[in-house]
Amino acid sequence: MKIKRLFSLFTLLFALLPLPASADWDKALLIGVGSYPYLEDSDLIGPPNDVAKFERYLTGTVGITSADIRILIDEEATKDAILSSIKTWLKQNTAAGDRVLVYFSGHGSYVTDTDGDEDDGRDETILPYDTGRGGGSSGMITDDELSNALEALSGRDVVLIADSCHSGTISRFFDPSLNEETRSRFYHNPDARVSSPLIPTELTPSLADGRSAGFTHFSLSAAAANQLAWETGGEGIFTGLLLEALETSKADKNGNGIVTVAEVLSYVRPQTEAWCERVSSCQTMGFTPSSDPIAPEFVLAGVRQTGDTPVETITDIVPENNDMGFQLSIEPSATSRVGDVNRFRVSSDRDGFLLLFDLSSTGELTLLFPKMDYANPYEKGTIKAGVPVLVPDPNWGIAFEVTAPGEGHLLSIVVDQKIDPQQILKGLQSFVPQSLSNAETTLQQIAEQLLAPAVNGRSTIDAGGRNIEYAIVAPPKWSAGVTPYKHIR
Repeated sequence: MKIKRLFSLFTLLFALLPLPASADWDKALLIGVGSYPYLEDSDLIGPPNDVAKFERYLTGTVGITSADIRILIDEEATKDAILSSIKTWLKQNTAAGDRVLVYFSGHGSYVTDTDGDEDDGRDETILPYDTGRGGGSSGMITDDELSNALEALSGRDVVLIADSCHSGTISRFFDPSLNEETRSRFYHNPDARVSSPLIPTELTPSLADGRSAGFTHFSLSAAAANQLAWETGGEGIFTGLLLEALETSKADKNGNGIVTVAEVLSYVRPQTEAWCERVSSCQTMGFTPSSDPIAPEFVLAGVRQTGDTPVETITDIVPENNDMGFQLSIEPSATSRVGDVNRFRVSSDRDGFLLLFDLSSTGELTLLFPKMDYANPYEKGTIKAGVPVLVPDPNWGIAFEVTAPGEGHLLSIVVDQKIDPQQILKGLQSFVPQSLSNAETTLQQIAEQLLAPAVNGRSTIDAGGRNIEYAIVAPPKWSAGVTPYKHIR
């Protein structure tokens, strides 16, 4: 069988993946708690500095006024003041359709779940200034309370950013190599009684679930649900990297002026992981900034231009990255003539799973590899380190023939096998172009799997004479890239 394949001529296709057009904020609530007078040995240095940096970013880079920002620092950031600022100040000063930012820097912890809505038996919490004033864990704000407060903002787009721990760890760790300015942002709550203190059911932190409350809610957190967040040198490590990603062009790898959740996580995570490798206490749990939901397409900085090309739009969702040492070449050449037969030679420095797509001029995505009519497409989608794969393989009995002049791109993705390839491949067929809506769904689902934290093994820790099991969490390693081609007569 011979398949004649017309590779794409790109046209402007902004409609391919509709994203929020602007990341401008209408109102922001910035909260920083470094002083905990009612908790022993729990003060932090960084939170007030984090808030000051975030305010400079909003008033300087973003350009909103100081009147549009409410700041609560230390003694101002009591439980009542935080919840009142959400339910009253934000509600009264915003309207449906506005974009609202809530930022918290300080300690995170957990309490025993009392209403049965948490599978792991715990509610995540943030710690206001007056935590412990009434004894024990009094004064913490649970995820349920935060969700209830955010219900007042129905119709708004709410983004919650937390530079705090939402960890199930049994105790704070002491590392003699750390100086006084380096410590975790987790408070061990001795009052919490949970059956499995180190292995939460959910790996993504769920500080507040607003998706059922009639408004768009998205949260970005410094660490996965069973990990620690850290500060050093007077600032939160996550906040510093996040602002670096939003303020500079470093995270915007495709250079279109837009910074999405996918680009932020792709930029921040390698740096938190590298920091964690140097600190033994961090190595125990890992340090993986995460979001809930993953929402790879969500715009956090910049304003989308109507002239964005499809490649720019796609790489906002699946950013170019080469953790796997992936290479692709077009044979006989990236520039071919009508009537030529093309094939693609791909290789990887690590074992993985390969997806190769063509993007059509109408915005359709067509799966070129793996070939889905195999009995086991997962097996046929694997790529071995250092062993080139040809697409199409001579055994396929088909050829990709250039039938018209044009220019286009191939989209390639290689991911290690910590994810379920069958989930990525669900609903795909070889050589069958997807509609625009299906193309959007496919790319977002793939990006969600690439960015979602995953259990990468289990270990134990000695906690007060008890060996307690915990999950080692890390995102998959992956590569993604676009390769241009040109066809002439």
